[in-house]
Amino acid sequence: MFLKPSNNNNPIHYFCGHSLGLQPFKTQELIVSELNKWANSGVEGHFEEPKPWFSYHHTAKKGLAKLCGAKEAEVNANSSLSSNIHNLFATFYKPTKDKFKILTEDISFSSDNFAVQTQVQFHGYHPDSAIVYLKHNEKYCFSTEYILQQIETHREELELIWLSGVNFLSGQVLDIEKITKCAEKYKIKVGLDLAHAIGNISMQLHNWGVDFAVWCSYKYLNAGPGSTGGYFVHEKNFPKSLNPQLKSQNPQLTTILGGWWGHNEETRFQTGLTFDPVNNADAWLHSNANVLSLAALRASLDIFLSEDIERLLEKSKEMTLYAFNKLKSSNKIRILTPENQRGNMISTQVLNEDKSLISKLKEQNILVDWREPGIMRFSFCPLYNEEAEWKHFINLLSEIL
Repeated sequence: MFLKPSNNNNPIHYFCGHSLGLQPFKTQELIVSELNKWANSGVEGHFEEPKPWFSYHHTAKKGLAKLCGAKEAEVNANSSLSSNIHNLFATFYKPTKDKFKILTEDISFSSDNFAVQTQVQFHGYHPDSAIVYLKHNEKYCFSTEYILQQIETHREELELIWLSGVNFLSGQVLDIEKITKCAEKYKIKVGLDLAHAIGNISMQLHNWGVDFAVWCSYKYLNAGPGSTGGYFVHEKNFPKSLNPQLKSQNPQLTTILGGWWGHNEETRFQTGLTFDPVNNADAWLHSNANVLSLAALRASLDIFLSEDIERLLEKSKEMTLYAFNKLKSSNKIRILTPENQRGNMISTQVLNEDKSLISKLKEQNILVDWREPGIMRFSFCPLYNEEAEWKHFINLLSEIL
């Protein structure tokens, strides 16, 4: 189902799906199909079947909804992760004199840090006073109890909680359900960065009540470098909720930075002065779909739709458990990822070693990655990593150490 890289005709054992997923066989075919439509139909391709470009973003909804545990109306593929953060913060971060703080991790990915810092500055606050940082422990993790305690401590001042579903450095899977339920008690909104979560772990964003989330699609979603990102908005926050009771719970959520493609589909091509948002997550769209990028995403989502997600998760758990059992007794490596809060990626800190370890593995056609300080990350992606190559890698790593 996937094309695997090679070195001098020798297959590379690829364990960097947490950074860039592999290319599905169908990707080129689907992109070429849209290129042919462009060549043969020009502008008419916007309305020409199959899969007209006007509604092309709808083709990703079923797969994204399955992976997010959401309704199709609540998800979308568009723009990039950082752009979607800023777009959705415009709706969900509404600081007041008394409630203006954001609770977030002190080891978020740089794009999240930059977005949060500049958002509070945009609203006239200083990051030192408006951002409450969760302090990581010695393994770059955060206990659920600690996070809940910090919510309780700062509940009167918190306007928003912004967290990673899976931390990029440690691979820790946060207990989003518990965190969201705690936040709801104090009417604190919850937003998530799912860059390392979607396609990796089981999620139920709708049932958990998460307000909004964003992600990129080039990691576990295998849509290619720099591909179209995506987002989730819970239906309770739609501009004109289908359920009047839901709208009454969030009457303040009316600020949407309007764009052409977020406007009512029936009047989208008419010249007008008033923004009439679509009554679902499409309301946060700004422009028409990047069709070629979405074609690549479709190739991967079609694979996920054909698979039993629970079976994939079980396969992943089996293989990551093998790594835990093999490496946790080593005195030369420390596993950072909590065994009971893990997804596909395992993060380790290599003791008394430098980045040369990566080179030693690469000489054996094994590709992992390195983050300072001395952190080696590797992932088991059940769609394309097989049991034999995973065991070979872990056994070889043990021997080198």
